[in-house]
Amino acid sequence: MKNIELMGLLFFLSCHQPPRNCINSYTVDLLDINESLAYNQSYHIHNDTLRISFNDKLRNGKNSVLFEKILDKNQKNKFCNYISSFNIDTLKSEYVNQSAQDGDQKIIAISIGAKKKSVYISTVYMENIADLIKNMNELIDSSKLKIIYAEYKITHPM
Repeated sequence: MKNIELMGLLFFLSCHQPPRNCINSYTVDLLDINESLAYNQSYHIHNDTLRISFNDKLRNGKNSVLFEKILDKNQKNKFCNYISSFNIDTLKSEYVNQSAQDGDQKIIAISIGAKKKSVYISTVYMENIADLIKNMNELIDSSKLKIIYAEYKITHPM
């Protein structure tokens, strides 16, 4: 009976371990473009910092930092472990829904160690990008600043 309790305790502890320390250097930049309203929001995550900025595209418009924080150790390691396992080699440089003239447009630039990839997405839903955005959103405290990425009827295979 004690063996079963011990095994249960070990299983519980192994499932509730904090993320392992991650040493990879990484940067994720996401530009959420809203051309019709002449602004965009940029999301920048670099190792242990997160910054969200508003970029006004009107003449004499002002750019401003909306949110900035240093990630705690758990957030840093969890995101670093996630992004370190993200396979950027499978991404194309652009995914565009030719049926839509406007819509959800994003540019994502990812650097993991020496690897770099930039992707333009226009009104296309991809599971791996949705998962990336979900992980980014977990770092953002305010629901108003979270990245919106909706599933569309037309999906693009990974």
